[in-house]
Amino acid sequence: YRALTVRENLRHQARLLEVAPARVEELIERVGISRRADEPIRNLSRGTVQRAAAARAVLSDPKLILLDEPQAGLDGPSLAALTADLFALRRDGHAVVVVAHDLDWLASLADDLAILAAGRIALAGPAAEVVGRILDGTAPVSVPPGVALAAALGVMPLRGTA
Repeated sequence: YRALTVRENLRHQARLLEVAPARVEELIERVGISRRADEPIRNLSRGTVQRAAAARAVLSDPKLILLDEPQAGLDGPSLAALTADLFALRRDGHAVVVVAHDLDWLASLADDLAILAAGRIALAGPAAEVVGRILDGTAPVSVPPGVALAAALGVMPLRGTA
């Protein structure tokens, strides 16, 4: 709801999910948007909106978190904060699946990677192994810029046709 503030959006979602209001305040602080929490979403930068979306994604403390291009449009400091948040989620026992086009970023944070080609997993395995196969040319597919990649962090390894 772009006309509502970050805080109003999170409080609304918290009511729907039967989450304590204190969790909203905790997440606003955790994702670093307390200065902007009372501004309408429509007035915020893409990075701040992404951080608010991240807070909403973990509001109910889910065990599995799916993220599609969470780093898109983020500046350097926001990307660093997102990366730190993803590592914190992993440390806290969450499984995180990220779909993105940035192989370097994904490889830096993932336990496992999967290369998607034509809607199917063409290569999957431990991140270092997948990147190594791409770099040494032994991957069953080439990975041109823009090919979607999925990364799994933490407790849920990806398995596919490697």
